[in-house]
Amino acid sequence: MPKITAIELENFQTIGKRTVIPIRDLTLMFGPNGAGKSAIFDALEFLKLILSDDWGNDCEKVKELLDKWSRNVGTRNPSKSLGLGIQIFMDDRWASDAMPYEKYSKFDSIYHSGISFGGDYAGEFLDKTLHFFIKFQDTGNDYTSWIISELTISSDKNLIFELKQDEPENYPIAYIYAQNWISFSAFDKLNKKHKDISFTDSLISGRAPNEIGFMSSARAWFDKRYAENIELESEFIKLSQQVIDFFKMLITVELTNAPLVKASRTVPAIKEVISIVSGEKRFGKDGSELGYRLAWSPMLKTLEPVINSGESHWTYMCKLVALSKSSNGDEVNDEWFDLSYLGRINSLLREELFIENGYQLTGEIFCATPLNHFEEYSFNDSKYYPKLVRLYLTDNHQRNLEIDDVGSGIGYVLPVLAALVGDDIALIQQPELHLHPRLQSQLGEAIVRAVENKKYYRAFTIIETHSEHVLLRVMRLIRNSKSRSTESLKPITFDRVSVLYFEPLSNGETQVKQLRLAPDGQLIDRWPGGFFNERFKDIFDE
Repeated sequence: MPKITAIELENFQTIGKRTVIPIRDLTLMFGPNGAGKSAIFDALEFLKLILSDDWGNDCEKVKELLDKWSRNVGTRNPSKSLGLGIQIFMDDRWASDAMPYEKYSKFDSIYHSGISFGGDYAGEFLDKTLHFFIKFQDTGNDYTSWIISELTISSDKNLIFELKQDEPENYPIAYIYAQNWISFSAFDKLNKKHKDISFTDSLISGRAPNEIGFMSSARAWFDKRYAENIELESEFIKLSQQVIDFFKMLITVELTNAPLVKASRTVPAIKEVISIVSGEKRFGKDGSELGYRLAWSPMLKTLEPVINSGESHWTYMCKLVALSKSSNGDEVNDEWFDLSYLGRINSLLREELFIENGYQLTGEIFCATPLNHFEEYSFNDSKYYPKLVRLYLTDNHQRNLEIDDVGSGIGYVLPVLAALVGDDIALIQQPELHLHPRLQSQLGEAIVRAVENKKYYRAFTIIETHSEHVLLRVMRLIRNSKSRSTESLKPITFDRVSVLYFEPLSNGETQVKQLRLAPDGQLIDRWPGGFFNERFKDIFDE
């Protein structure tokens, strides 16, 4: 299975020089307000767009974000470029059949079946770190606007694809380096016929257009713009695109659509905890899609954006509750894996956070299917139907309570818990909002419990926080990890945690420091001065 281990940023918001930011199973980000911690979340969102095939008409989506996030506003050293990249470790359990099968047909020059497990080319991929980095340059020209000035794909130190550009007005040179898992048979036939593109045992290279100003999609990165040596140029473009698309698909599998739990969240009004949730998809033996789709109903399709107009984390929570009520998962159990998502949320509320009040999350759920289609699409399993979901709480006395009627603390923490209990990626800003110190420490306990029991190897949790209590509890649990070896999937250890400090510099940029942890959970590096020192000043300073 692939696992994201780092992202790279260059001239991205307040991040100036090229910076590698390590991502671990649990990544905690600290720093003053405005130091650029949120850039990590923005970078992950931008990467999803870059790696997709949906750049929008005239690439407006990409250009808008490049203008917004390049380090050209409010800094003393403005830049006209932006770079971002991702590093992925290919665990030896990865299988190529984990990716969308229907997309394999376009990779006729890549021996993808020999890459995973014990395939002939597995050694060139598995147990290695794949690196993807792309850099954009603002030409200052209204006609071309932003261009791609650099693109690198490599496996450990082995280059696979490289695009370089010396001058913005020139086409860059793209290089495909010879690999056993790439077929160059088309070039073997054409190599002797053409001179301007070279093919040796080491690499094949050629000119590659890089303007994005008038492209309709990411697939047009290397679209042919000139007619010299049409046969060879088209083969080069085709192979370049296959290599890029293969890695795009591989990386995109790891960038799930888990919503960011934002620091700007609020306690929800009743209308915000009501959502329409799509039914699950399934496929018949002939490949036909079964399960009722929202798009089939004009009414449901119209209501979905209206009802789901609140923060995405509440819609996500409604989806988890609907999945839980449609599953066979236990609601009350000691074993994390036997619990449904709803059961996990309530377990954290019951055992770590609001034990005194006995608050438990629940929901009212209705299957939504047009009456005239009920017989035609009647499935025994309710999970294939769209659902109307309404969330509420119960207390120790089994009374139904609105979330906005029980104090702000639980309203702020519920989205955090919903993000944590999933088996995949969790992205959270300031989970400690409106929680007093004791509950912040217990939230640290909940965070570690969820991280220790993530189902998927690729899963990771990134948290932006100002809470010393969360950090201290995580450090304590690292120290005591052996005591939980029988009650968690994989007890947390120091090497699975990344503690990052974002330090503003005098030139308007931000320096990202990784603070090392010892095996006993103690910090090896001194904490940057001033961040957690206020309580000591209040106690001891005259």
